[in-house]
Amino acid sequence: MDKFLFTFICMVTLLGCASTKTPNASGIETKYVDPTLESRSSGVGLESNDVINMTDSMVRSILNDPIFVNLKSPPRILVDETGFTLDGNTRINRKLITTKLRNGLSRAAMGRMVFVARYAQQAIMAERDIKRTGMVDRGTIRQTEATAGVDFKLVGSILTTDERHSNGLTSRYHFINFELIDMELGVTVWADAYELKKTGADDVVYR
Repeated sequence: MDKFLFTFICMVTLLGCASTKTPNASGIETKYVDPTLESRSSGVGLESNDVINMTDSMVRSILNDPIFVNLKSPPRILVDETGFTLDGNTRINRKLITTKLRNGLSRAAMGRMVFVARYAQQAIMAERDIKRTGMVDRGTIRQTEATAGVDFKLVGSILTTDERHSNGLTSRYHFINFELIDMELGVTVWADAYELKKTGADDVVYR
């Protein structure tokens, strides 16, 4: 094969390989976005900045409530998505809200509250079983007769109502209710809510 032709074929092959590795061939560059800021593609649903503002507000409200300020021992609290309902057109991961709220409370409470890990109950029971059979030792902290009972459980609901305007825009009002229930007496010991209203084209797909 002619040396010039061979060189030309090699160059074309290399260029072809390089072109297939070009990132974001569509021309839209991927970049990091501050989740606390409103998205440029924001619709009328709940966005990341709404979730952050809402959970931060609820953390402050719970920790400043007198019932939790004056308790002599840290209460055991269950915060997960099982008590959270959605009634409306907004699509949102309820676990995202409750996990962020639990993490914020755990960090800010600094030992004033204890959070029951029911989401890990299967793993907890498996570990307890192998400790009691002698397969592993007892660990370095303690053994208890039972796992932790719950003093208070977070329940809540996301309620929405929509308005369709003649110009094609949609307004959506969100009312997100939070309550802590005394799991022995069955009464609400704390309640608060976060509300917002948005108007837009509602052309963002939430998954």
